[in-house]
Amino acid sequence: MKSPARLAPLEGRRRQHLRLLERRFQEQALGPEMARVNLDLSPAQRLDYLSSMREIARRKDVPAEPNYSVAWMVKLEEELARENPEPPKP
Repeated sequence: MKSPARLAPLEGRRRQHLRLLERRFQEQALGPEMARVNLDLSPAQRLDYLSSMREIARRKDVPAEPNYSVAWMVKLEEELARENPEPPKP
């Protein structure tokens, strides 16, 4: 028995069900915003959105590579303490 050259296109309800499953998976794995970006935007819009998010991250001095060293965390805690000083305890 020979297999078909192409798979038959999915019908309406099956296609809707698969799209719903894909959206649920994306939302659970990546969050609702990235699911919207991945599933609702065209490829050109997606590239524009991601490049704007990278630019915002650069302006806010987000490190390009994640750095989870203790020194980095201590520096961050010191900066946060300077920005939000706690009132003296009585």
